[in-house]
Amino acid sequence: MNKMIVVLVLCFISWSVVAEPRITSAVSDEQVMVGQINTLSVKILVPTWFTKPVYFDEVEAVNIISLTTNKSSYPVSERVNGETWSGIVKDYTVVPMAAGSFTLNFTPLTLHFSGENGASQSIEVTPPPVTFNAFIPPEARNLEPLIIADDVDLQQSFTAQDQLTVGDSVSRSLIARVSGSSSLFLPPLLQAFEGDTVSSYQRSPVSKDEVDDGQVNGVRTEQQDVLIKKSGEMVFADISLRYYQPSSGEMIEVTAEGRVFEIAKSPATAAEKMIYLLLAMFGLLIFALLIRWLRQRYKKYQQTEPARFRRAREALVKPARGCEAALHEWHNSWPAELRHQTSRQKEYSALMLALEARIYLPKSQVGTTSEMVEQLNAYRHALQQMQSSKRTKLQPLNP
Repeated sequence: MNKMIVVLVLCFISWSVVAEPRITSAVSDEQVMVGQINTLSVKILVPTWFTKPVYFDEVEAVNIISLTTNKSSYPVSERVNGETWSGIVKDYTVVPMAAGSFTLNFTPLTLHFSGENGASQSIEVTPPPVTFNAFIPPEARNLEPLIIADDVDLQQSFTAQDQLTVGDSVSRSLIARVSGSSSLFLPPLLQAFEGDTVSSYQRSPVSKDEVDDGQVNGVRTEQQDVLIKKSGEMVFADISLRYYQPSSGEMIEVTAEGRVFEIAKSPATAAEKMIYLLLAMFGLLIFALLIRWLRQRYKKYQQTEPARFRRAREALVKPARGCEAALHEWHNSWPAELRHQTSRQKEYSALMLALEARIYLPKSQVGTTSEMVEQLNAYRHALQQMQSSKRTKLQPLNP
């Protein structure tokens, strides 16, 4: 009787041990490059079957990107002590963003499965944590920003009118595709620029990652709208990215070339045209008045003693018939009280005789023109001295 009781107890204990769900966790790579994909797996086995689906929360940690895949969980079955157990496997796809050791903890899970008598029973379990290390290859340690990928491609487009003027806009779109890494490693590519000529408006960038056949691929889309405020040149700079390619062990640089746009002046409005017309008419009026004033001033200057003296001297340099009038015109510009003095009359008469001789007599019998010019200068100097002494002479005092 006692032996039968012992056997029953042992069978019950054995059934209880087997009936406990089995939870294991694993990591695909214990050493992985920064930016490269790593897979964490959690496997749950029950001795019967699940009566309700198992809900898994995503893993979270600092400097870890958690990616969602289309087939992240799938059913499995295994033989345990000769019995077929059913289960489920959950794969977590993560990407480390920095070098170091990472320990990822899983959230508790509630399992619902069929019990001994077919009734549903539930239990809460926590998968064991997993640990892995992320490292940066020596060739990429000085790379800033750090991008480790199989390939990076930059595609851009510009949208603008054929003829740009002030007030128009230019749009620049850039699509960066990265294979073998996440798009979150890509820095902002379209830099805003402000100035007197343009104003730029940045649209919020859009990043998207997908896992395909065990590899992560990312796409980052950016767009920039630039408003033109002034005519001239608008320069879009080149955009370059350097990344480390693990398959070749080389640093590779990709570039999206910039572009220069010529900005023409905007056409004048009707109001501006009217203002320009009024300004032009006003300018013409000022110019006409200035010409008239200059002519009057020139005409008055021609009647001054210096202008008449210049014409008289030119007549003596090239004497010809009728040039006596220029000499008389200059002589008459002096006050009569000065030129009617006996000594001045003799000097002027001698000058006129020399001029007439130069005009009508053979050149061999008369003096040279330079001698006549010296006579004219001496005569003028005498008149100037007489006029100066007259001005400085003191008036007599009243008795």
